[in-house]
Amino acid sequence: MRSIYSQAIQVAVWLGSAADNSDLAMERLDNDFSGLGRKTYDIHLWEKEETKAILQLCQRQYWRRIWIVQEVVLGKNVVFYCGERSLQATKFAALFEVLGDSLQGIGVAALFDGSTFLRKSIYQSDTAYILQQRAYWHSNLEPIGLDVFDLFHAHRYKECMDVRDRVYGLLSLAKQTQIKVLDITADYTKSTSEIWKQIFEAYCRSYKPDKSGAEEHAKLLRNVFEISTTEDWITTFLRALPMHIYET
Repeated sequence: MRSIYSQAIQVAVWLGSAADNSDLAMERLDNDFSGLGRKTYDIHLWEKEETKAILQLCQRQYWRRIWIVQEVVLGKNVVFYCGERSLQATKFAALFEVLGDSLQGIGVAALFDGSTFLRKSIYQSDTAYILQQRAYWHSNLEPIGLDVFDLFHAHRYKECMDVRDRVYGLLSLAKQTQIKVLDITADYTKSTSEIWKQIFEAYCRSYKPDKSGAEEHAKLLRNVFEISTTEDWITTFLRALPMHIYET
C-alpha cells in the first residue's frame, strides 16, 4: 500500500456531504492557509462559530477509521472533499502548526474561555494526529517511517472490522527496520492472541525493557487488540518475564 499511495498523482478523500457548517470551515481553512506566512497568522481572529465548524469537521466519522491513516499520510498530493468544497492537505495541516503555537503557555484558567477550549479540542483531535504524522513523513526526502509503537498508541482505538487491522493497517507507515525486528507480516490466519504474543516477545527480546517498560507495552498491545487482562496466558507470560523473555 505504501507504493500505491505514495506514487499516486492525487489522493482524493471524501469527508462526506456538507453539514454542520462544513462549507464555512472549508472556506475558512482554504482562505487562511495559503502556505505563506502561516506561522504569524492570528488564529484568534476566528469567530466562535467558525472555530466550532472546524472542530466538527475534525470530528467526522471518516477520521475514526484505521484504514484512512495510510492514505492521508502517504499521499504526496491529498485533497479533501466535503460537499462541494475542496481543501489541499497542506492547508489543513498548516492549521495544526498554527494551533500548536497559539496554545503554548495556555493555563488551565484559559480553557474556561469557550474559543480556547474549542481550539484545544481541535488540536487534540484524531485529525491533528494524522496530519502531524503526515507532515513528519513528508519532511524527509526519503521517508524513514514512523515508530511502530507510537503508531499503535496514536491509533489504538480506531474503528475497524477486525482488530488485527489496527496493526496491519499501519504497517506501511512504520519503520521497516522495526517491522523486520518484530517480524510482523499481514497474516489473518493468526489469532489476535498469537499476534499479540509474537510482537510482545520480539519487542522484549530486541529492546530488553525493564519490567515496567514491558508491562507498559503489554497494556498498549492489549488495548490495540481489545484483549482482556484476565486471560490466563497473559498473566502467566508477564510473570515469566525475567525468566525467559531475554533468552535468544
